[in-house]
Amino acid sequence: MEKKAFIVDGDIQLVKFLQSKGCDFVAVKRLLRQKDVKVNSIRTNKDILLKRADKVEVYLRPKSHDNSLAIDKIYEDDYVLVVNKRPHIETCGIGGIEGRLGVIAVHRLDRNTSGLMVFAKTERARAALDRAFKQRSIVKKYLCLVHGDTHFDSETFRAYLVKDSKKSRVYVFDSPRAGSKEILTQFRTMRHGVFDSVVECNLLTGRTHQIRAHLAFLSHFVIGDNKYGDKEINRGYGQNVQLLSCTELAFPIFEEESLKGISGKTFNITPTWLR
Repeated sequence: MEKKAFIVDGDIQLVKFLQSKGCDFVAVKRLLRQKDVKVNSIRTNKDILLKRADKVEVYLRPKSHDNSLAIDKIYEDDYVLVVNKRPHIETCGIGGIEGRLGVIAVHRLDRNTSGLMVFAKTERARAALDRAFKQRSIVKKYLCLVHGDTHFDSETFRAYLVKDSKKSRVYVFDSPRAGSKEILTQFRTMRHGVFDSVVECNLLTGRTHQIRAHLAFLSHFVIGDNKYGDKEINRGYGQNVQLLSCTELAFPIFEEESLKGISGKTFNITPTWLR
């Protein structure tokens, strides 16, 4: 890891100071998120106000060059990037898509979930995409292979989810509990059989592990999901990665100039496990 040190010559915000030293906005955000910045020997992840004579130290991590984790780009312009994320690839971090491509994540997929994601390449694009996701005007649809014979007919299922951060998992209940959050998920069976079914999922709320945990609660866990599923059954399929993919990403009409390239567009993929 390479270290660079600077002395501040006047009052300035930390982000602006690092940008003045040649770091682009995405790199600055990554450095702060990973606490690779020290101010007067104290690590920080905040955009604090620097004073004259403050000492700023920046720790630069080596970039990954693992070609086995090549990223499949679906669309790219000066402001946004749409990718088809493979399993085993992180969204954030120096070894994730953010760090390797110098882009800004505006939503997440679990490490072992594959599929379509959009990233911002500028702060203006990030802010516009953040607003669109909060307004739920960007449509994301998922396909998964689940255990058992399902007959979902685009019903919306309601439940209540409790997150256990220490165990890195969630628990789903049919009624509210202390600390729970409501989840709403729409399921539609695309193909069904005695042993497994292909199900389309539409998130009406966005909670941690919502699709996987909600389906397991309904007794139809995602094949390959060892956290909420059955390891013995998964071994029978030869799967240790959940067969869950974001297969559709549909954007509304945007007025923002930075999002004109994806305005009104819909991107679709067919996951490898379904081919």
